[in-house]
Amino acid sequence: PMHCHPERSLSRHHRERRTPGEILRSLLAESSEQSQEQSVEASCIAVLQSLVPDEARILAALSDGSGYPMINVLASARLGLTGFPMLEYVSTVGRSAGVLTPALTPAYVRHLAFWGLTETAAEDPTKRTDYEILETNDAVRKVLARIEKGGERGRIVRRTLRMSDLGHAMWDMCQADSGV
Repeated sequence: PMHCHPERSLSRHHRERRTPGEILRSLLAESSEQSQEQSVEASCIAVLQSLVPDEARILAALSDGSGYPMINVLASARLGLTGFPMLEYVSTVGRSAGVLTPALTPAYVRHLAFWGLTETAAEDPTKRTDYEILETNDAVRKVLARIEKGGERGRIVRRTLRMSDLGHAMWDMCQADSGV
């Protein structure tokens, strides 16, 4: 079984101040000496150390397999079929998770998606009211108004936010260590 032990697994390059070249050489040397388990553990630690507490709350909310409504706002030419994202990752997950700064939920979810800890699925038709509430969000309305003012067409895409398989694997690994 794999475990997260930040105090034991912290790479040498994280413990002391070094130049970028020294850090790279240290990482390359370390990679040739570590086992697959140590490699996975080091990756887990790097991800966790990059998160803020509100992002951890979101992961906890997603960890039970729940899906949360999420919308993206796209802008496209009046006759265009494809859209350019103007606002992404607006979701109810932040409020449900009890994040301390709900306005930052899109940034939190973007960061979790960057690490591959979340994924999106099709719209959940049973949560129609939640999507409608998201669509009345001030940030969403402002972006839609800005798009329309610029002569483009604004379109809202409804999705469902979930924890990815990688996110579940990392969550399970950490739970095995903590007994949570």
